[in-house]
Amino acid sequence: MKRLKIIFLLFFFVAGTIFLFISPAVQAGIKASPAKLVITMPEGYPEGEIQYKIKVTNPYSYDIKVSPKALNPFEITEDFTTVPDLSWISIFPESLDIPAKSSGEVEVIIGIPESEKNQQYNKNWEVWVIVQPVGSSVVGGMVIQTQVAVKLFIHTPTGTATPQTPQAPPPFYIVVGIILGLVVIVMTFSHLKKKKDVQVNRAAMFYVKKKRGKDHKDKKT
Repeated sequence: MKRLKIIFLLFFFVAGTIFLFISPAVQAGIKASPAKLVITMPEGYPEGEIQYKIKVTNPYSYDIKVSPKALNPFEITEDFTTVPDLSWISIFPESLDIPAKSSGEVEVIIGIPESEKNQQYNKNWEVWVIVQPVGSSVVGGMVIQTQVAVKLFIHTPTGTATPQTPQAPPPFYIVVGIILGLVVIVMTFSHLKKKKDVQVNRAAMFYVKKKRGKDHKDKKT
């Protein structure tokens, strides 16, 4: 029994030592702040675009490149919806080089088209800005790098959306006028073509008669 315990202890000691040497080097991932941005517009839509900056920190001892992008939430917060068009959320730059043990900034720009603003009152949107390292690095084994998400909550102004007026069809008399105009053009073109053909035929007949008359005179002579 004692011998069996010694074997078990020896096994766990060896296994633990091997695990320490070959286990992946797991490091804390990149950080982004603030973790949440709340955007409100109590005085109505601002003129121009809405801009915010997100700070990205590189905790590693080597340089990294990160790529930010806007996505719809994987799990949306209650009472919020997704933004109607993700193209309204732009992030610059598309990629960012961050030196070791330092930070950089990406800019989030919200640009709601003027044609859409009147229809987007009283909305609560949630967008995630995902920041993830580009590629992979190895330090003393495999390094696990995780992406981070900044939650963006957008509250549009309070107001009453005006229904969009559908484009009315052209008045009946305009349609009739266009049709009549086309008919007149076609008839005029056809008349001119026939008139031209008649003139050509008359000229040809005159030429034939003239030639026949000439030939007749020559025979008499």
